[in-house]
Amino acid sequence: MNDRDVRVGAIGWLEKDEELWAALNDRNGLCRICKKNGQVDIAATYQSHNLSAKDQFYLILSAGKRIVTLPKNAQVIGVYDEVLGSLQEVEIKNPKAFFQGEFYSSDKFMGGLVHGNYVYMFGLMYPAILVMDVDTLQIKYMTDWIDSEMLQTGRKTGFLAYVCSIGSYVRHSGSALFMGNYERV
Repeated sequence: MNDRDVRVGAIGWLEKDEELWAALNDRNGLCRICKKNGQVDIAATYQSHNLSAKDQFYLILSAGKRIVTLPKNAQVIGVYDEVLGSLQEVEIKNPKAFFQGEFYSSDKFMGGLVHGNYVYMFGLMYPAILVMDVDTLQIKYMTDWIDSEMLQTGRKTGFLAYVCSIGSYVRHSGSALFMGNYERV
């Protein structure tokens, strides 16, 4: 797609060098826009989704020469290598493999940050913090921070939701997560 008048629908945007990047939410694709001339093109499409797949990814982050898209409804994390011009899809675990309880399968991640070559993904509805090494694409699932009070709240409402709300803060080697339904940081 090489048309300056193309409508680009996306929730998460990334400005990197002379380009804007977006994981499209109205169709399947990772979009790149040249800031100098407005040229729009689809850098890659996700092979695990059909071309009309919508609302699959929320957030887009830069980790060195890689662009990482965090899933909203998708079951994969997208990792686009700018040097190779290729997109890899890293499957995430179904939470039933490690979480005893109910959860929504949509709106998985809404927060994330990059520290070195690690991407941290904070679940909105997904009951884990994911830490992915962008060099090896290995994922660590952090679940031991969900305490009994959070689980009890989840049991009362019927599901564990808004685990990490829309926000995170990082300074030096520490970070803070803002917990949606749990009145804590």
